Formats: sequence, C-alpha cells, structure tokens
Amino acid sequence: MKRILIPLALVAAISCGREEVPAGDAPEGYTYTFILDEESRATLDDVGVLWEAGDRVGMFLEGYSGYANVKADVSPKQIILYSRNEIPAGSYAYAYYPYKSGNYDKTAASITLANVQDGGAASAMPMAGIPFLVQETVEVSGSAAQTNGVIQFVNLGAIIDFRIFSTNSELTSEKVKHITFQANGVNLSGDAVIDLSALSDGEFDDDALALSWSGNAFDNVKVNQTASVASTAESADPIYMVVAPGTYPSGTITVATDAATYTFNYTGKSLDRNELKHYNMDLANAATREAGSVETIVSLPYSELFTSSRGEFEIEGGTGSEWKFRATYGATVSAYDGSNHACNTSIISPWIDLRTAPGAKLSFEHATSKYLYNSSNSAADDAAVYIMRSGDSGWTLLNVPFPDKPSSTYSSFLSVNLDISDYVGRLVKVKFEYTSTDTRAGTWEIRNFKCEESEAPGERLGWLELPSYSTSAMSGTSTSSFSDLYLLKHFATMGGISQRNYSYLYDPEMYASYWVAYPLCLDHLGSGRTESWGYDPDVEYYKQTEAFPYSYGDGASHPTVNDPSNFYARGHQIPNADRNGVDAMMAQTYYMTNITPQLQNGFNADIWLDLENAVRSVAYNCDTVYVVTGAAFRKKGGSETINTITNTRYDDKELPVPNYYWKALLKVSWSGREVTSASAIGFWLPHEDLLGEYYDDSKYVVSVSQIEGWTGFDLFANLPSSLQSSAEANSSWSNFQNF
Repeated sequence: MKRILIPLALVAAISCGREEVPAGDAPEGYTYTFILDEESRATLDDVGVLWEAGDRVGMFLEGYSGYANVKADVSPKQIILYSRNEIPAGSYAYAYYPYKSGNYDKTAASITLANVQDGGAASAMPMAGIPFLVQETVEVSGSAAQTNGVIQFVNLGAIIDFRIFSTNSELTSEKVKHITFQANGVNLSGDAVIDLSALSDGEFDDDALALSWSGNAFDNVKVNQTASVASTAESADPIYMVVAPGTYPSGTITVATDAATYTFNYTGKSLDRNELKHYNMDLANAATREAGSVETIVSLPYSELFTSSRGEFEIEGGTGSEWKFRATYGATVSAYDGSNHACNTSIISPWIDLRTAPGAKLSFEHATSKYLYNSSNSAADDAAVYIMRSGDSGWTLLNVPFPDKPSSTYSSFLSVNLDISDYVGRLVKVKFEYTSTDTRAGTWEIRNFKCEESEAPGERLGWLELPSYSTSAMSGTSTSSFSDLYLLKHFATMGGISQRNYSYLYDPEMYASYWVAYPLCLDHLGSGRTESWGYDPDVEYYKQTEAFPYSYGDGASHPTVNDPSNFYARGHQIPNADRNGVDAMMAQTYYMTNITPQLQNGFNADIWLDLENAVRSVAYNCDTVYVVTGAAFRKKGGSETINTITNTRYDDKELPVPNYYWKALLKVSWSGREVTSASAIGFWLPHEDLLGEYYDDSKYVVSVSQIEGWTGFDLFANLPSSLQSSAEANSSWSNFQNF
C-alpha cells in the first residue's frame, strides 16, 4: 500500500506494496471477503487510503493464521481470504498490517517499524484492526459486494512533519538529503509485538496498543528525501517520518544537506499514537553546523538527462568548468578553450540502490570528437566508464562500446546498454572519467543516463550459483506439468545492507523446489538454531504444504515406504546452519518452499548431515563456495516410481517423495571482476536409509555434467563458457577441495 503524503491521512498504512505473487486457481476450501473500511480513520484531510494489488493483510481467525490478499480494483476495497477450513460465523477476526511471515500467535503479533524510511512515499506505518465477528454473507451499504465483515484499521505509530527552512538566506541554496530523529534511551523503531487479543470488540483501547520491543530495536529513525531548503516554514516541502509513540526526554534532530550537517538538541518531546506533529526547523538556529557533502542514495529507476544540469551527479577533478550541460548534447566535457590543457575530471553518480533488485541494467547515449582518439586506435583513449560497489576499495572498468573514430569532427550518438546484474545486492556508483593532455583535448558528450531494474536474459541474474532451466529440458523428471513454476529470490540484511540469501525453482504440483542455489562464505556461518517454520510469503499459502509447528509425523503415523520404524523429517535444501550467522537469512530457510520430506534415520540425520558439514568445511577454506542443492524425483529418461505420503497431521495433501537428492559445488579464482579459473564437483545420493555409508564414496561423487544429464538443468550457467566444460567434468572430490 503506497502513501504519497501530501496531505496526510493518518489512519492509512504508509507502506510500499510487494510485487503481486503469480496468480493461480483458488484452493479447495472456503473463500471469505472482508471490506477495508475507509471511514474509520482519524484524518487531517480528505485523502483516501490507497491500497494496491499485492498488499497483504495479516489475519488471525478461528483455525486460521496467515494473510489475505487485497483486491484494490473495486470500491470499497476488499481483501480475499482463502482457507482450507471453514471459519465459523460468530468467531472473532483480528487483523494487522503489513503482513509478516511467522506470525502464528495473535497475543504476540510481530510488526516492524522501519528504522530507515523514504519520506516521499513513507514506508513504515504499522496498523491494527478493530476485532470483529465473522458474519454470514452480508450486504455492505453502497456496494454490491457480498462480504463476511468489515475491517477498520487504526495506526500504531506517530508521525512527524518536518519543514526545513532558514532565515539565513545563504543556506537556502542547499538541498536536504536526510533527517535523523534520535531519542536518548527510548526505542523509536525496529521489531515489536502487539497483543491483538487484548483489543476490545468494536473499539480501541490505547493501553492495549503498547508496542513491546523484541529483537532489533533502535533509538532513532532516519528518513531519506531530497527537498530544497525554503526561506520560510510555510513554503517548505513536508518531509514525513513515522516513529513509535511515546515521551522522549532528550535527544537530537540531525538535518543533512548537500553542503553540511545541522544538529538540533531537544528536551521534553512526546507524540501519541496516531498523532501528527509539525516540526519547523530553522537551519540558522542549529546548535552545530558541520560543513561537508552528504552521500545521496537514489532508488530505481534512476535517470539523468544531463540536458540542463548534472542532477545528482557530482563533478570530481579539474576546475569544474570543463563540464557543460546542454539541451541537445547532454553532459559535454572538453579541456579545450582555445588551447589544450592537461586535465583529469569525472562526473560521478550518487549511490544507486540495487540492494533488492533482481537484476539491473545501465543505459546511456554518447558521442565523441575525433580528438578523443590517438592516431592509431579506433577506441577512445581519453574516456572511460567505471562502476564501484559499496565496500569496494576502488573502481572497476566497464566494457563500454565507443563510437568509431569519426572521420569528420564528431561522431553520431551511440546507444549503450549494459547488464550490471552482477552488482545487485549492493549500492553502486557510476563514473564517467575524462582525460586530456597539453597536446590532445577531445570532446565527450553523454545524455539520457538511466539505471533500472531488470530480469537478466534467460531468467538469470548473473550470479555464479544460478542454474538455467527450460521446461522442455526437464521433461520426464517428475509427474508435474511444469505449468506453474516459481523462480524466486529471497533477500535479507547482512552487514547493514540487503543481500541475496538464496534463489529457488519451486513447483507447487510437487510441493518441492527442484533446486535451491546460494553463495556460502564465512560471513554466513555462526552457531545455534532458531526455528521459525512457516509459509513462504512469496508463494500462495495453499500452494504449499503445512508442516509446522511439528514435522509430518512420527514412525507410527507416517511410516516410510520400506521401514515402519523410520519417518520423514522436514528436510532443508539450504540448511539453517549455512545461514546461522545471519538471523534474518536463517529464518528464511524455514519456509515450506525450502522443505521436502526426507528420511530422518540413515539420511537426513546421517549421510546428508555429513555432506552439509563437508560443504561448510569448504567455505572455511575459500572466499566463497557456490552451492546448488536439488531434490530429484526421476532421472531424465527414467521410469522410477514416485511414492507419496499423506500429510494427515495438517492438510491431508499428497506429498511426492524425492527419489534422489543432489548437490553441486563451485569454486572460482578472480582477477578483478573476471573469473580466470574454476572447479566444480557434484554429489548424487539415492533417497534411502544409507546408515553407515559415506557421502565421499566414489559411487556418490559425480561430475556436475552428470547431474545436468540426469536433471535437465544447466548448472552454473553464468560461469564463463570457456571454463564451464572443464570445471563441470571434474569428478574428484580431492581435486575440488585442493583447488
């Protein structure tokens, strides 16, 4: 649900909707429709609540905990809930927003109030619904919709409206970049829980709405938004921030502009739940002013035309006068002003946020003068384009095509399109660098710069661990029609930024992922196990099986095919121990899309566990090992019987049991951004009681090429083709370990 906060409707959730999950047939079971009431809010103005398809409302009802999907293209708005069990009329419904995976207890519903927010379309407001009784189908006044009840929401946060101005006219040329509100010793943001069951039927009790902090909690909130410093508070653009309500005895407000950082001290501030307060900040009255530019972060899609200004780009080196920004030719750089001058100067983008992008592409147009080239080369000598990720020690040269050296003075504009998906998961900067000498000073023109999200060709992201697949190549490997496959990626915060956790190919007809792919390094590894079993939020819950809080069963009620004393455990494909150094990443390993029924004794707790430990030992001795773990039902061309178990403990779904499990591992060597050598190895294990056997037995160690032949996948598809054949032909575990 997106909220453009000009002006502000307080009760509306201020949040950014997720991409809508792929559509599918409704499950067998029951459908419930609830109206999203838009008349119950405390409102400063008459702006409506803006819901989007893909928004999810979390709900607790009798026999149900999960989410309901928003139907935004009707009036009034509705949410649609699918349940395999009938929800009796007269039972209470408790709602909250935004939905959070892992919420199973209405007495401790987990919410997150964001520590870093976007002030243009704020993304932080948690909400709770007034409890109501589920009704038999009823009419709603003014709507033809048949519903089972009406949900009324109230905000759980408070809102600050900052107006940044200065009575010192010298400061009004500055631009605000971000604002930080800090409260000494008081939590303002982070992870919290609320007891929804404590709320009364039909009304709210503020005493029952208190947030209890758990996990990450912060005494500050930062909001990113670019705005001009105005001359008066009345003319200033509003910058909105959502904070936890409370009393803040003392703290600071920090305003960062493109020229300086201003600090204000305060005492005795307070905000009530669902309250808005206006803070007029005169920079001339700041307690301190520390000069210096502030780093800017921009989101995708990001573009600069360069036809009238440099926009958010910064000029580095030279005198600055070498760059001009012209209507037709864009950013134009030359060190010729009647004579040639030696110069090195660049324009550098702000940090571009690729942290949650599945893929990214960079495009621009450029033209050159013939003086940008020396006499012998057809490539430009004095111009180059670089990229740098946050955390990198320096710039990486991009392979950018340049126009051929023109025979006349100037070339035509050449369009450049680059896939920069290798850089997703990080912040990046792009640099256009120009060099001249006292004897040669050409001209370079750049226009229509754009960086935007993309899916890399062939469903690839550029990550080395990712396989490529086609349904035709998979033919015969399972009983699925392959008509409803999900290729998805999970991200989580590690080291302060959002990074990829793992990718997977899920088939709801088999209730299993054919493969799960991920990088593994020391930063991922820790100790302990915090279980958080639950549905994958990116797949409709009814396309998953339920196996929480307990496993499928024990030997008595869920015997295996051949041994009544054994049972099927919830087998991870990416193990929790491969992510227990990062709590947010580890939690995602407990999604049902990562789980398959796996023999506990003689497999899951024995040979498979030993193999997982061996993979981690590789990670302790190299920078990164790229891992693909798979569940196979048939070898390609085979006719193996695919047995099923009935999940009678939970949902009575028939779960196909994989006949094989496999792993493929890759290690590489780098020179800058280029992979110069590689080694891979595979393991293929029959899904049987293999107690007393060892994963490194020659009959289980195979080449990656062999696994590709049995599965139909192109593993490590983004490894340079010149290295794939030899790396994937290796079948020596020792050679791989010693690579």
